[in-house]
Amino acid sequence: MHGLSNKVLVVEDEADIRDIIEYLLLEEGLIVTSTGRAGGFEEKVEEEHPDLIILDIRLPDGNGIDLCKLVKLNPLTRDIPVILMSAHAHSYDVQIASCANDFIPKPFDINRFVQKVQEQLIPR
Repeated sequence: MHGLSNKVLVVEDEADIRDIIEYLLLEEGLIVTSTGRAGGFEEKVEEEHPDLIILDIRLPDGNGIDLCKLVKLNPLTRDIPVILMSAHAHSYDVQIASCANDFIPKPFDINRFVQKVQEQLIPR
């Protein structure tokens, strides 16, 4: 994708969905780090400084909206695009509440998912 090895951090607690997302991103030539928990999120973001973060909203030990706010309120990470995902929320409400760059409802269309990822990785 654009000849760059962009890094993507995926936070998704459902292993099957996480595996699908990892596969799709790897197929796009991206470097993927993933986790199923909110714990250690801030450290991962600061250490890896990903080019994109994909966050599930409902996590066993946290909330994706809160994690998104942490990213967007930190001057060192606020420019990292964040895509939130959920089967239980509405996109407009989520984006307003979290300052997310985009929202993907679950279940998601694979082609639309890849398109949304590509849109966030286009150099600004």
